Amino acid sequence: VTVREDLEEGIVAPVDREALRQMLINLLDNAVKYGPQGGIVTVTLTLHGDRVIIRVDDHGPGIAITERERIWTPFYRLDRDAGSAVAGSGIGLSVVRELVGAHGGRAWAESAPGGGARLVIELPDARRELQQASHAVSPLDDTHRSLEEPAL
Repeated sequence: VTVREDLEEGIVAPVDREALRQMLINLLDNAVKYGPQGGIVTVTLTLHGDRVIIRVDDHGPGIAITERERIWTPFYRLDRDAGSAVAGSGIGLSVVRELVGAHGGRAWAESAPGGGARLVIELPDARRELQQASHAVSPLDDTHRSLEEPAL
């Protein structure tokens, strides 16, 4: 499998590094498992308004519309032909959704049967939060005051 990256520079998301790592590992693992042997998986990172978008695309069998929400359920696995069983416990995508939700985001699937799958994570843009936080903090006007003076 070949992994391609299309990463926009300068994007900051308010996400714990280990949580983001786990999200990406789980999404990539899923794409590799369900994609064709020797296939291509593409990871895209973009900014859309005030949201950070991470997409993982594969060229596997796709996900039927009736399955797109169910794949995020713990231990749920897509029905597969008996001869093409895919290893795994079925918890990877549920972990992704839990971690994304804990960071103020959401996760979903876009796909069509036979057309590959696109799994999407949307997270808040940390730059906007940092700007809002810096405007919320006002400088102290009386920084020259002695420490012995009461601060009423």
